[in-house]
Amino acid sequence: MTNKFILAITLLLFTAGVSYSQKSYRTSDSEMIFSLSEVTNAGNSVDSDLRWTMFYHTSAFNNHDLNQSLGFFYGVAIRNIGFITRDETIGTEMFSTVKRRSYTAGLPVGIKIGDLDEGMFIFGGFEYEWLFHYKEKRFLGSEKVDKYTDWFSKQTNTFLPSVYGGVNLKGDLAVTFKYYLNDFLNRSYREPVSGLLPYADINSRIFYISISKKFRYERLKEVVKVQGLSI
Repeated sequence: MTNKFILAITLLLFTAGVSYSQKSYRTSDSEMIFSLSEVTNAGNSVDSDLRWTMFYHTSAFNNHDLNQSLGFFYGVAIRNIGFITRDETIGTEMFSTVKRRSYTAGLPVGIKIGDLDEGMFIFGGFEYEWLFHYKEKRFLGSEKVDKYTDWFSKQTNTFLPSVYGGVNLKGDLAVTFKYYLNDFLNRSYREPVSGLLPYADINSRIFYISISKKFRYERLKEVVKVQGLSI
C-alpha cells in the first residue's frame, strides 16, 4: 500500500511538471513557537504549561513549484523545543516546576497546494530531528534547585520524527501545527549514580503552533547588496 501511494505521488508530480516550466528558489524563515505537551506518569496526567520561544529557530528551504498550484520543498532547520510541567515527580522527589528543552537539527520535507504565485497555499510534510543539546531546570516554588545541561544527552531520545501542516498567507507569513510522533524523554535512560530509570513510566509528547515569516534568498541578496556586501 505504501509503495503504491509513493508511486501515485511521483506520477502526479511528474505529470504536473510536464506542462509547466518549474520554478525553483530558496527561502529562509524564523519561527515563534507556542508549544504544549501531553505528559503522563504511570498513566496519570501531569499538568503542563504553555511554552513560548523565539530563540533560536531558523530554517532554509529549497522550493520547487511544479505549476501554479502544486510544489514541494525540503531543507534544514534548527529549533529550540521542549515542555514545562507542574508538580512532577522524578524518581522519589516532587518538583513544583520542571523546564526541559533541547536544540534540534531537522530535515523537513513537504508539499504545498494552492495559489503559489500569490503566496496563498496550504502545506504539509514530515520532519526528522536530531536532539543535540539538552537543558533541564527544576524548581521548588520560585527557587531553582537544580540545573543540568548536556551535549548529545541520553535523557532525551536522539531522534524525533514529526508531522506538520499549515497555511501560508500573502506576505509569506505562515501558521504551522506540528506534532511529534515519539516521546521527548528517553524512557530507557538510567541515572549514572543511583541506577534508577526516572523516565521509565513517563510519556512525553510535544505539539506546537508556530508563526513564521519567510524570506526569499533573492530578496535577501538584494538587501545585502544595497549595503555594499555580497552573499
